Amino acid sequence: MTRNCTIDKVGRIRGTNSVWGSDPLGGLTPEAAAALTEATAAIQSSADLRQAAAKLLAAADDMLKTVMNAVNTGLTRKIAETDNLKVRHVT
Repeated sequence: MTRNCTIDKVGRIRGTNSVWGSDPLGGLTPEAAAALTEATAAIQSSADLRQAAAKLLAAADDMLKTVMNAVNTGLTRKIAETDNLKVRHVT
């Protein structure tokens, strides 16, 4: 009874064995099959959460860049106004 199986990136069991055919859950007890199903769901949920977190981080990075540009533009404008007033005051 050799069992050749692997677990893919999402946590699904893939493979075959000589006794149970291509059903990867064929030789498991109901409790083990339930635990495996629960673990697979948790892995998928974790992958979904990581993807959502990556999107939120990208959005936060975009907002940060927007705010930084707005602050830089405002400061540049104020510096130009100050220099303009200094030139007027001197002449």
